[in-house]
Amino acid sequence: MTTLKTMLLFTGLMMLGLVANGQDKQYIPLINPNNTWSIVADGSAGGLQVYSYYLKTDTTIVVINGKEYHKLMQTYDTLGIEDAWTLAGYISEDTISMQCYFISPEMEEGLIYDFSANVGDTLHLWNSLHLNPPGDVVIEEKDSVIIGGHYRTRLIVLWLNPWFDKRWEETWIEGLGSLDGLTFSNYTLLGINYALLCFYENDELVYFNDFYDECYYPHLTVVQETINPCQFNCFPNPAKDWTAFEYTLPGSTTDGIIKITDVTGNIVQTFTITGQQGTKIWDTRKVKSGVYFYTLNVSGFNKSGKIVISK
Repeated sequence: MTTLKTMLLFTGLMMLGLVANGQDKQYIPLINPNNTWSIVADGSAGGLQVYSYYLKTDTTIVVINGKEYHKLMQTYDTLGIEDAWTLAGYISEDTISMQCYFISPEMEEGLIYDFSANVGDTLHLWNSLHLNPPGDVVIEEKDSVIIGGHYRTRLIVLWLNPWFDKRWEETWIEGLGSLDGLTFSNYTLLGINYALLCFYENDELVYFNDFYDECYYPHLTVVQETINPCQFNCFPNPAKDWTAFEYTLPGSTTDGIIKITDVTGNIVQTFTITGQQGTKIWDTRKVKSGVYFYTLNVSGFNKSGKIVISK
């Protein structure tokens, strides 16, 4: 990634976590059926489209080359309903070696992450999902950050053999993967910026990319054209004494939950909403100034955003 992109992503990361060193902790795995990644492909700098999609693993286990792999599913549908998910490939994780492998539906097995690596180690990666040739990276930095209330290993990796004459590095976070997106380790495409927008654990928002304002940018699908999409906004934003969450729930859904968290992931306020349409007022007179994140959870679907409280 470019130096500017590195600075922006680091700023967003620091808003959700504190840098630490040498923390003894238990490894946090990537593979968890309760994890959801929202990824953006941003081609706006080159006048191209901005769109995003979701990724998740499921409980289906497939044995390939003697390893247990989980199906990796993806959808471009903003609702994230079950029928819209399609197979992106298979992902395997060894929680002892802290390595992750990926197999696309048509390609061979390749290493995509190794969180046991130390500064100076060279890794041979192959991200077969995007038809990238195998490549080598070196670990430049290793430390820890607090995200979602847990210390997580952070690795800064530098590409050793990029196919273009440009310095290229990326950031890996234990339990989240690359900040370029779960399936975008060791991958780039000139003119398009891939980035992790948001990451959910058990329907809780634990990472929000502060360079963007939403956790999803629509990519029109047949499903979205035929089903009433979920609408969720807050105003005023920035707010001082109050803000209103205005919502329209999808389909025939009539209940949901709004959760508001601070930059460390702590829950500040929770609202239960009823009715397909409505408005919920958040009294912020006693809320400290700062950045907060709000998430609407309804029928397994999440829609998130950020709000600034300014006194």
